[in-house]
Amino acid sequence: MKTYAKVTGIKRSRGVLDNGKPYDSTTLYVEFPFGQSDDMRGSATQPMKYGTSDNYEKFKGVALPFDAELNLEVETNGNRMQTVVTDVRVAGQDKQTSKPAA
Repeated sequence: MKTYAKVTGIKRSRGVLDNGKPYDSTTLYVEFPFGQSDDMRGSATQPMKYGTSDNYEKFKGVALPFDAELNLEVETNGNRMQTVVTDVRVAGQDKQTSKPAA
């Protein structure tokens, strides 16, 4: 699914948990507008996973915040669903920053 949104922040995280399990991810903080409501207006920022910490490097030199075209997929672990980013195109740039195939 393709959507357009503003990326307000990017965080990478890599290491090993106390139980020995490794972790490695990039999180994008994406701003989305609230739906039509008399009780809300404006927008909120949601964290969205975007592959490994290597993806963080793809945004070196890109000023924040930036408008982007995001490709999203819904994933599940059998207990819960989450929407993840599989591709990012920074508005005004031709370069895509695709998530590497697993």
